[in-house]
Amino acid sequence: RKDACPMVRQTVIRASDDVPVATLAATLKGAKPEDQVALVAKLAARDAKGCTPAVAELLKSDQEAVVCAALRALVKIGGADQVPAILALTSREGAVGRSATETLNDLRDPATGKTLIALATKDPALQVRVLNILGERTEAALVPQFEPFLKSDNADTRKEAWKALGKQDPEVFFK
Repeated sequence: RKDACPMVRQTVIRASDDVPVATLAATLKGAKPEDQVALVAKLAARDAKGCTPAVAELLKSDQEAVVCAALRALVKIGGADQVPAILALTSREGAVGRSATETLNDLRDPATGKTLIALATKDPALQVRVLNILGERTEAALVPQFEPFLKSDNADTRKEAWKALGKQDPEVFFK
């Protein structure tokens, strides 16, 4: 039930360990922003990967705190399917842009790097931003896919590709 007191609502959310995650996710849409933040944190803490679509919907919120909380949760429960939406947020100023970049740097899904490469290959305007993220991710398996970026006609893309390679473990190049 909805209680008018924010302290009561927050306490109920924190104590909701026995509530099914699908029920928690279903309450996200109509919840107040501060409750959305708490619910998303609870879903991430419970590793509720099945609730990822509901959390990803919050990336469209006009509330900065809600978007940042959703991004933090997606680091743990998100996947490559959310990469395009998260990448779009990296161009925003302030906390949302920083959180989106950090999310892509840390996203656990093994397909994240390949998805980023595919997006950068498809849209040259994204290449510098994506290469910066790939450099932070330091995924050795992606190093061979840097070649087209190293040979790009765009000097900024080439420079960012070299910087990203420079962040890789040197052992990658001698295997």
